[in-house]
Formats: sequence, C-alpha cells, structure tokens
Amino acid sequence: MLGGFLADPNFLVALAYQRLVVMLCQHCAIPLSQLPYSQKQQALWQSAVGPDAEIKVRGPGCEECGGKAVIGRRVAAEIIWVDETVREYIKKQDMFGLEQYLKQQGWVSYQDHALDLIRTGLADPQGVEQVIGEIDPDLRSKAFDYQALMERMNE
Repeated sequence: MLGGFLADPNFLVALAYQRLVVMLCQHCAIPLSQLPYSQKQQALWQSAVGPDAEIKVRGPGCEECGGKAVIGRRVAAEIIWVDETVREYIKKQDMFGLEQYLKQQGWVSYQDHALDLIRTGLADPQGVEQVIGEIDPDLRSKAFDYQALMERMNE
C-alpha cells in the first residue's frame, strides 16, 4: 500500500539523500603510500577508487588549516528523479530492479560521489568510511562473492 502512495505523481517528484564528508587540507595531506596502513587496507581502498588514484589521508595539520588537517565538509549526494519507470519500481517495491534501472540511466549514488572525493585526493578514506561504511569493492559488485568473504574472514 505504501508503495502506491509513494508512487503517486502528485506526491513524489524526486528523492535526495546526502551525507557530509570531511575535506582534507591540501597543504598538509599525505599520500596514503607514505603511511603504515596495512597492505591489505591500502589494496582495498586502491581497488575501490582505481589504480591510478593518488589517495591522500589526513596530515599533521598546518598553518593553513589551523592544525586540524581538514578544511570543512562537502556533500556526497544522490538524487533520483521519479519518472514513470521509477514509479513502477516503487509500486512493485523492487529496489534491486530500481537500482539497476537507475544505473543504466547514469545515476550516481552518494557512495560513488564519496569515492570520487577520495579518488581526487580531497577526502580521506577513513573519514569517508565513517560516513558511508566500509569501502570494499567486493561488497559493491553486482554479484556478491561469498567465497571471497569467507576467505577474508579466515585470514
């Protein structure tokens, strides 16, 4: 019943969701490769944002940032325009189908926006994980790999 109400074109036009991600001070941020994070953690983050990304993390602080190593926050958001196809997915309560449809239309999730902030060196992966949860490319793939999860749990 709720799906029908939410799908009413007079009620719902768009959906927006946002989280605030801490931005790194670019004057004192440090490349991830210079810090003693585990190789496994570095590999996970690098895999999630791409091999060419220069991931940065919080530095020691400097005069520019007042010793805080951060300069504020930026929104990581997603917007879903509710067209007739989206309304049908809502009516059917088919969230998996809805997500697939949205991705085919070029939709970008708030998690993807947050990963872009890491990819461009503007956000620290640890800070992003506090907002969006664990950054693990295996958990974000289309088909969940239970065997890989079990192997990681047994390490």
